[in-house]
Amino acid sequence: MKSCSLEKVNGMLSHEGIRGEVIVMMNKDVEYRSQSRPILVGAVALLWIVTTAQFSLAETAELAQPWSLVLPGAEGDLPTLTRRRNETPLAEPPGEAILVDDSEGSDTGVTGARFALATTPVEVAPTRAAELLASARQGAVVAKSAGDLNDVIEQCRRALDENPNTITAKGLHRLAAWASNRRGELLAKAGDDHAAFEQFQNAITHDPACWEALHNRGVTLARYSQTTDALADFNQVVLLAPQFSVARQNRGEIHRQLGRWKDAIADYTVAIERTPNDAMLYAARGHAWRQLGNTHKAANDYGQAIQLDGTLAEAYAGRGNLFAGEGYFEQAVEDFKKALEYDARSAVIYKSVAWLLSTCPQSEFRSRSKGLEAADRVRQLMGEEDPMVLDLLAAAHANAGKFREAIAFEQRAILLAGVEENFAFKQRLELYRSGKPFRTPKITR
Repeated sequence: MKSCSLEKVNGMLSHEGIRGEVIVMMNKDVEYRSQSRPILVGAVALLWIVTTAQFSLAETAELAQPWSLVLPGAEGDLPTLTRRRNETPLAEPPGEAILVDDSEGSDTGVTGARFALATTPVEVAPTRAAELLASARQGAVVAKSAGDLNDVIEQCRRALDENPNTITAKGLHRLAAWASNRRGELLAKAGDDHAAFEQFQNAITHDPACWEALHNRGVTLARYSQTTDALADFNQVVLLAPQFSVARQNRGEIHRQLGRWKDAIADYTVAIERTPNDAMLYAARGHAWRQLGNTHKAANDYGQAIQLDGTLAEAYAGRGNLFAGEGYFEQAVEDFKKALEYDARSAVIYKSVAWLLSTCPQSEFRSRSKGLEAADRVRQLMGEEDPMVLDLLAAAHANAGKFREAIAFEQRAILLAGVEENFAFKQRLELYRSGKPFRTPKITR
């Protein structure tokens, strides 16, 4: 992945890039979500390996709460990226961490600074760098705050200034990477995305194979719409940690945002195989199937999501859109009611409701007043700078016979929309100018 400059991130952080926090980085036990249910899962319990010895530092600092970011999806569906920890965190291994002399020239077969798992002490004469490494690791074990972790990073820096041998230097870089990543998580949890991003960058500088930091950086980049760079990070994580299903889920969300539905389905499917009880994964895959026109598989996934979590508003909303698209408006209304029952502040759901109430070809499912009310709710939640919101407001006003307002909203939508949306918007504008509301086509079976 090309390097990400801080200037670039400064620019990202300066704009209101994320529309709202609604849904998606999955695996609830290890997520990183920014509620109301949010897209990008992050750091996991880290297994630190120095030469042949392995440690988990999962217990070395208080774990940050899960958080994720929301990425705007097609048709208003908002996927969420999640930062979350390994599904099976590893405890600190038994035995003392024994420091072996890292002086050059030893032929013992365990040359170099490393932590050996042993049950009996070993007398050694460590170098200054090795002593600092041991001290830094002890600090990591008890670190609970960003300040504590900064102390660990500083000790590693001082040790590296001592010009340690290759193996000791590798251990120091890995520990510094771990501490920087954990510090970034805490800063992100506190809402300081810019400082968190710098820590994730520092972690990757120390250890380019630190997949936890790569994943967290990808989440942060995606949060600020840097999808190409975020995708590159997630690709790296999938290669470095193929069992980390959250990376698959988050990469699926990026593919979904880019309209790469088949790639999204492939990633969701792998994630589902590893976390089969995650309702959000089924809902996300259901949406992708719906975009590809496979209504049967979409319905199955939405149904499975609801079976796993009967309060999952996103699944009801997705299935409601599926029903509406197939002309089963009564079932769509019931699903939309359920969706609003479980998430009364979702702009995505209100958009679907407003569209059905304002454009349904069957009059018994339309309502002038309720259509306007739902469309205005979307405006309150999302503002008036989105051409899709303006198009929705135009349809609701036309349905209520307020064609002057409908024309004004549609003209503004056309000014903001891209070429693809403009064709449909211009067609609707001509309808409103002729005093006719827009109706979705009738479904013939």
